[in-house]
Amino acid sequence: MFDEDIIIQKKPTFKSQKGSETSISSVTEQLIQIIMKLSATDKEKLIQKYNELKKSPFPASDISNVTTHLVDLIMTMNLEDRCSLLGDFISCSGQTKRKFARKGFFRPVPFTLNGRLYHGSTRNISLGGVFIEIKDAKKLFTIGDSIKMNIEHPETFQHSNVDGKIVRIVNNGMGVCFNEKL
Repeated sequence: MFDEDIIIQKKPTFKSQKGSETSISSVTEQLIQIIMKLSATDKEKLIQKYNELKKSPFPASDISNVTTHLVDLIMTMNLEDRCSLLGDFISCSGQTKRKFARKGFFRPVPFTLNGRLYHGSTRNISLGGVFIEIKDAKKLFTIGDSIKMNIEHPETFQHSNVDGKIVRIVNNGMGVCFNEKL
């Protein structure tokens, strides 16, 4: 299918605070595998994404070279950017279990849990949920906790009170599923 040789060099791994590892080479390998399996339509979308990321005065337009362009771009990225791009590629390629597409949305969000007021920041939001950044989330909350939030709608910018349930927790935040679509 492709006549390109792709060389992946081993890079150091990133260790999270809890000791779990995310290898830059494994993220890169996953990115490349997804790119290799994409249809022509998806490759056209990726050329647009590539041009946005590269910010070149001479945008790429040749679908046959998109794999090379994307691999070159990926190899210049740090681990965090590669992980973010991997998430974008997975959602773009339909390999996700998400019901709703996420949108980057950074706003302060006050919320209550068990009668206590907390202050966090949204990282991304969808019709079905939100990721809230808050320090020491693993120590403070548990999966299944009910939460009441005052969230700014990403399109209307109107504040509304929204109920939800914590479905995912990491050190720096938590994923919340809304009880009703936003």
